Amino acid sequence: MKLNRIYDFFIRYEERDFALANEVVLESVKTAVNHEAVGTRRDLENILITFEETANIDHGSSSRITYNRLNHVRYKYQMRIRNSRRLQSKVMVRIWLGPLRNQADIK
Repeated sequence: MKLNRIYDFFIRYEERDFALANEVVLESVKTAVNHEAVGTRRDLENILITFEETANIDHGSSSRITYNRLNHVRYKYQMRIRNSRRLQSKVMVRIWLGPLRNQADIK
């Protein structure tokens, strides 16, 4: 079995699995990178920046491990939530990041 096909065995989520209660609506979600972190005039929306770097770990007094790793410029999530009834309740929001299969479909 190919590793990239392992997800075919899981039950797929449906839109109803993500319904919020009491007319609370998640209207939009986006990522934002602070403009100062990347030297631009405006914050970057829905663009994440990764880079390779060399890292060191001191492992005891006589051993140091040096390795290359992938890191990213810090970003934050911005969510627009409509709560027209102004109800107070706890909700859980799950966020998955991954490449788009279709550039026009940004659900």
